[in-house]
Amino acid sequence: MGSVSSADVDYYENPKAAEKLAESLKGNVLLPDDALNLSANSCTVTAFVNGKRIHIDFMREVIGVDAKNITGRYVAIEGNFPNIETPVRLALMHPLDCVQSRLANIETLDRTDRWSLIQTDASFKVLRAFIDHLLSLGEVKEATRTIQQFEYVLKERFYRPYVYPFVVGRISPIVMLNRYLDETLIDVRWRDHTLTNIIERLAAYEETVRKRLGLA
Repeated sequence: MGSVSSADVDYYENPKAAEKLAESLKGNVLLPDDALNLSANSCTVTAFVNGKRIHIDFMREVIGVDAKNITGRYVAIEGNFPNIETPVRLALMHPLDCVQSRLANIETLDRTDRWSLIQTDASFKVLRAFIDHLLSLGEVKEATRTIQQFEYVLKERFYRPYVYPFVVGRISPIVMLNRYLDETLIDVRWRDHTLTNIIERLAAYEETVRKRLGLA
């Protein structure tokens, strides 16, 4: 998977963190009218960066994701940026939670437009790349644990009568997991037993939802 960029980056934090960011960027914090605010935004930071006005949303919740998961299983990355002497460390939402959120957006918010479905597809690709990266680092237990947690997300969110018609043909979790059946970095016993059982259960979930939708 190559480099990915986005013009829309959201923060999951409280207004105090927004105030600190606004101060560092010499910007402003915009607080919504709670009586009118029906979104998940707690506030927005506006500032000029390199001559361009930017808007950064601070989220008070992420649709479809438990708050304790967001703060408990994030992924941290660290790097250097121009004109900043010390390394910058960013805590990113776990790829599993990204998948869960995208699927919840389809079902809960009726986000079935083309862009939303592209984002959903991308979230699965990011998760696959994340699992591959864990394996390349020798983090096999974390990779297999992620696969097991992935099954739960799929059962609860993907194989739902309203969601499935929008993702079928675009995303195939079974095809995604089949590639790990021959992954020699993973213990063959886990592949032959646990992974095989996961794939068989997913096939059963898919058969059930297809019958309910009259697609079988």
